Amino acid sequence: MLQHISSKNIIVIIIICLYATLIFPQNNPKPIVNEFITTNNVIYFDAGRQALLSVQYERNLKIRKNIFVAPHIGIGGIPGSHDAVNFPGHTIIFTGITCLFGLNNIYAEIGIDPQIYFVRKTTFINIDGNFGLRYQNFKKGNIFLHISYTPILYTTHHNDFYIPFCFGIGECF
Repeated sequence: MLQHISSKNIIVIIIICLYATLIFPQNNPKPIVNEFITTNNVIYFDAGRQALLSVQYERNLKIRKNIFVAPHIGIGGIPGSHDAVNFPGHTIIFTGITCLFGLNNIYAEIGIDPQIYFVRKTTFINIDGNFGLRYQNFKKGNIFLHISYTPILYTTHHNDFYIPFCFGIGECF
């Protein structure tokens, strides 16, 4: 079924998901804290996992004082074709949800990340774990940093490229 999804349809799905986060924003009764506007949105670049580079969007939802749930979506992969070394380029749609637990802008993150791969005419799915640390100040314009261990928990196909760690850097907005 997934083999018949065109890249145009994937882009439409991503746009709908991003638009839904704008239509249904989390209510924040105190938008100003210490003269900074608080934020729940993060956009970041990730290196590692099963892609050389990916761009991800995350929406943080506060559960308790220092506990957040953070669903995310992104796109990445390895561009080009590398047939000389028997390794094709591929595209990955990243999805997932992470729980954040922490104090003073340092958080432990634990999550699960289903990913959809498009390699030549093959489509397959991986489910990865996500265990890491992050620095995130929930104020507009601040930096976001994280490092994670991302083991493959389940796969429907053999991966030719796998780095079980990732590093991300981005901005809160």
